[in-house]
Amino acid sequence: MKDQQSSERKDKKYLFAFVAVTALNLMLGAFLIHKSFGQTSKYADQKPLTVEVTAQNDSPLRITFTNIDNSASSFQSIDYAVQNVSSKPIIGYVIWAKGKNTGKIATNFFPTKSFQANVIYTEDLFVERENVKTDEVLSILVDYVEFEDGSSWGNNAQGQSEHITGGRAGVKAAAEQLYDLISNKKMEDLTAILNTELVDIEVPFLENAPNDKWRNGFRSGYKSTISFLKNQRGKNEKELLEKLNEVKKNIQIKGGQKQ
Repeated sequence: MKDQQSSERKDKKYLFAFVAVTALNLMLGAFLIHKSFGQTSKYADQKPLTVEVTAQNDSPLRITFTNIDNSASSFQSIDYAVQNVSSKPIIGYVIWAKGKNTGKIATNFFPTKSFQANVIYTEDLFVERENVKTDEVLSILVDYVEFEDGSSWGNNAQGQSEHITGGRAGVKAAAEQLYDLISNKKMEDLTAILNTELVDIEVPFLENAPNDKWRNGFRSGYKSTISFLKNQRGKNEKELLEKLNEVKKNIQIKGGQKQ
């Protein structure tokens, strides 16, 4: 009987300890949740941006606003569609979302396959919540378009044509380097490049870059060409050389006309 009473006392003791620990954990969890929500509460009631598309009747691109995604904790996303309504392939374009207090620029470059007529792409622009002001209205417009043949359209107010020019140069440099490695049977060097993560690729030829926009474009074009060849693995050397020739042809212009 004494052993049974002792056992019951121990069970009650363990039960009390379990309840105490559980209660403590619940209180700690509630504190952390409160603290976490408290850190982001200043944006909890933030209203979505107001977005309008600027009328540009002669633009080679048609922009269609589709949605404001207000679900992320640190930014709002402007979702829209872009259609090539011209008769010519496009190699790059610049979209500008401008407002009274903030603005965003999106530069798109197509080094391996041009943006063809009538094709539609979906895009998005991220605006950090700290930059979203009360009653802010963002107007989306096409700032610049460069066609595959080297001709262009737009005011180029943001000077991002330099980014596209640098992108062409970066694609050309990477395509020629890779072509040379394959032609000269330097397959170990080629494999080393293709096995390197894009973020770790060293981009050459930037010392004499005319400006940061050109440099950023060059870097993007150079790495996109390597990424393109990564996706061609499994093809033989002849097929790889043909693919690189297609890339070089796509970005090569002379006197405003494609060579």
